[in-house]
Amino acid sequence: MISFSNAKINLGLFVGQKRSDGFHEIKSLFLPIPLYDVLEAIPADEIALSTYGSPIPPGENLVSKANKILMEREGAQAFHWHLLKNIPIGAGLGGGSSNAAKALQLLNPKSNIRDLAEELGSDCPFFLDNRLCLVEGRGEVLTPISTEGKTYHLLLVNPGIHISTSEAYSGISKRESFPDILSIFGKGLNFWRENLHNDFEETVFKLQPSIRNLKLQMYSCGARYASMSGSGSSVYGIFDEVPAFLEVPSAYFQRRMQITI
Repeated sequence: MISFSNAKINLGLFVGQKRSDGFHEIKSLFLPIPLYDVLEAIPADEIALSTYGSPIPPGENLVSKANKILMEREGAQAFHWHLLKNIPIGAGLGGGSSNAAKALQLLNPKSNIRDLAEELGSDCPFFLDNRLCLVEGRGEVLTPISTEGKTYHLLLVNPGIHISTSEAYSGISKRESFPDILSIFGKGLNFWRENLHNDFEETVFKLQPSIRNLKLQMYSCGARYASMSGSGSSVYGIFDEVPAFLEVPSAYFQRRMQITI
């Protein structure tokens, strides 16, 4: 069995107060983008994972964890997983959560796996629906959003800088209430620049000014809107026309693609 698990970007990301369960309230729009990992599952006597491309840090393998949970609770088959990583790791793009969601769907496509997805990670439930959604709570409250379906060009850049989640949360001013993100979204890209914010930029740009510079470069190259995704370190720009690649070190990850919003 083979599945393709895609990345996402955040269109705005507002961070609220910490909840009793230790998670923070958030409000964001998640948009799936056409950047894919490839996941193959082969029946085996015990769970195993072989990765290709970007290495996965020890202890962060959600695919094997998903398989283990379903084996213990529902008697699922063990698989040897082959994972080709094209999505940068720890980049604010949800790659690990997407891999886990696709693994759950391969393991038990007829079962209600949403609760298991929530258990594996806050972003995992989104990848079960995998369409533009308003995301609330800690990430598990999803409301699909309909749009006029206009096509734009996306330039995505990842500098390979790791930002820990604790670092990203440490310096931001947690909101007591949230702006009306759907109203902001509905006013279009020209309005987004000054109003559709990613709260993590407050901290991350201070820690890593080079990430802030990527956002500025996007605007210098004609982006209608630019932002960091998630807690970093990926930055994207949305353009009317196919953009040129940024002049950045060759080690940086850069991809152009089309999106519909």
